[in-house]
Amino acid sequence: MRKIALLALIASFALANGIDIYTNKVIVEKTSKDGKFSLPFELEMNQIEISANCDINTAYFTNFRKLEDENAKKIETLTNRLKALKDSYEVIKASKVDNIATLSDALSENLNEQTSISSQLSLLNTLTSSVSLEKDLVVDAPCKGITIRYPDYNVRLDSKNIIIFKDGKLQIKQNATISNLDSNLTSTKVRFFPYATNLDQAPAIFTPIYLQKEPPAQIQDAPATMMKMASAIESNSAPLAKASEQTLHTFNFWQIDNMNLVAKKDNLINLNTQEVNATLSNFIDGYGTNRAYFSIKFTPKFDIQSAKSDYYFDDKFIHSNYSGKVLKGTENKIYFGINNFIEIKKQISDIKTDESLFGGKETTKNSWLYEIKNSSDQNQSITFVERVPVSTHEDIKVVKLGDIEESPSKDGKVEINFTLMPNETKSFKFGYAVTKPK
Repeated sequence: MRKIALLALIASFALANGIDIYTNKVIVEKTSKDGKFSLPFELEMNQIEISANCDINTAYFTNFRKLEDENAKKIETLTNRLKALKDSYEVIKASKVDNIATLSDALSENLNEQTSISSQLSLLNTLTSSVSLEKDLVVDAPCKGITIRYPDYNVRLDSKNIIIFKDGKLQIKQNATISNLDSNLTSTKVRFFPYATNLDQAPAIFTPIYLQKEPPAQIQDAPATMMKMASAIESNSAPLAKASEQTLHTFNFWQIDNMNLVAKKDNLINLNTQEVNATLSNFIDGYGTNRAYFSIKFTPKFDIQSAKSDYYFDDKFIHSNYSGKVLKGTENKIYFGINNFIEIKKQISDIKTDESLFGGKETTKNSWLYEIKNSSDQNQSITFVERVPVSTHEDIKVVKLGDIEESPSKDGKVEINFTLMPNETKSFKFGYAVTKPK
């Protein structure tokens, strides 16, 4: 008896389907009592893994068919409706109706519907219709409960995080949308794996490097020398083949059971929802935009995967952007846009350059006056950050100036934290002096 790509695994009698989503491909798993499966037309037999708890007699493709195009069906229905409306319009117009208002209303209603259908047909005709083909796989085996696995390169996976801050809590919903499946899958187990398959599973083959003494260079005529050089350049410039990997997701292992997935539709999956305590404050970048930004400090219970994220503040949508991965148990910050209740004024206080008496050095001073006002009716916690230049040479000296007592970090960051009462204003000077050889 012949086995077709028989797996070492024993098939389970539970007729469950599955989707295994690796970082580089999607594997679909289907189970059937009678050994019959609907598959994409382009799938080859050597791409299918078949497993059973008995020997397989044979497996073959049959029932090749074209799937109905939904757009074509819509166009046909609307075209028939439009023709009927045009025929009825002529009948109504030729009828003898004493009430002119009634006749006018009927004709107007008919023409309005014709216009609407014509617009829909115009739009549908601009859409490119793709021909979908299918075929059946029949697995002939004496036992019941046959399982197959095959790659589906048409499946699309989109990840999105929904991040909501409200009442001192941060709620993070991690979602994924699976779309463009080739067939419906009921009672499906969806698994996300944090690695690729069939890529970089073994190190490069070791090959020794041999060195030998070069023979003395021979004097050749110009054409021969140029040909030799061209040959060497050509061999050195040959590109090396390298496997490229398109990352579908950055999730750690997730498993969601008993999902019902619909073919050619968007299927939303909630992978994880967590709610953690969060601290709201304001971050002022005096070194940059000189604005106050809502800052939410939190520590996640579970990893937050990199994905497009929608941000909500007190149930109000703020913005969308792509956010990087956040590890569980590590303190992080999320910014929710500008807080216009914090007013910041930055004015030049002092900028001048002094030379030493003997002309060997010069000192440049830069100083600014900051005024920060809380125009809201609530206390506002503020983190203010400025910077001083960082010297990379012993002859260049940098000294912080102004009212801020905190010392700069090794990268020149100067940070202070304070709280402003409603309508309170805080004023201070900040600057630095740089002394260097002329």
